[in-house]
Amino acid sequence: MPNFRIQAFQELILTSHVNLAQKTAAGLVDQKEAGPAFELLEALRDGRFHFAIEPWHDATHKNGIQHYPAELLLRARLSDGTPIKPLAPITTLSQAGLQSTFDQAILLAGIDQALRLKQMPVSINTSARNMASASFWQDVSQLLQSYFPVHDIQDRLTFEVTEDDLADNPCRAVLMEMKERLGCTFAIDDFYHDRQQHLEQNDGIDSGDWQRLENLRGIVDFVKIDGETIEAAMRKEFDLDPLIKRIKEIVPGAHIITERVTNEHQAHYLGTVHGIDAVQGLHLTEDRNEFQRQLFGAANNFPPKPGSF
Repeated sequence: MPNFRIQAFQELILTSHVNLAQKTAAGLVDQKEAGPAFELLEALRDGRFHFAIEPWHDATHKNGIQHYPAELLLRARLSDGTPIKPLAPITTLSQAGLQSTFDQAILLAGIDQALRLKQMPVSINTSARNMASASFWQDVSQLLQSYFPVHDIQDRLTFEVTEDDLADNPCRAVLMEMKERLGCTFAIDDFYHDRQQHLEQNDGIDSGDWQRLENLRGIVDFVKIDGETIEAAMRKEFDLDPLIKRIKEIVPGAHIITERVTNEHQAHYLGTVHGIDAVQGLHLTEDRNEFQRQLFGAANNFPPKPGSF
């Protein structure tokens, strides 16, 4: 990482660390919950982290060219090498109101790695609580313009919005400016994530994610369908067609990505479902070329034998 980016990154981490310490001392953050958050911040400060790459593979495999970004996943470790599970400490930072500064540090480091290792285009998760803050996105826009040449990130950077607490005003003006000036794209992550919850409660309530989608008309470029919903579809317990049709009615130009796909046979099957563009899954190989070869082989031998998925 160039010195000017290192300095900015370290300042953001230091600010997060100091603010967390102050809130913990004031009793606003539980000391036990603050511990893992401090460990994560210190791992970032000391350089004990990297970003794993989880590609979005073209499920239709029309020409073998990678059209879609790869998600950057933060991987940090303790000084003894033990991996740090990021969900709990990031949740603590978010609940303490410190997610904005932390997110900016992660964006800075993640994009820097992707440029150095030629991993672009990439997608990066941000907190949906920040999604409702115009000042956060203004800070991100300024960060991008200050620390990265426009030609390095133009049309090569996607921001993912998580499922938490999206407000009714998604800061349309600044997001549209980022799209127009920097070519940034936006993805709704874990879409339809509360399907199982409402099913179990038998409350007759549909997913709250439809409001998220409505809020982001004209902004969202990708809709990533939640992994549990995809798993249910693979078990023939859920029909994807009505879900995809409704998504397309609201955001007709958006690409649909399916999460938590486990092999090339599932990937190819989903590629035959009208409206699905790409697949993503923790079990898929990180070698895009190798997986494309597997997917091409599955396409030539479709349908797979019973029990393959």
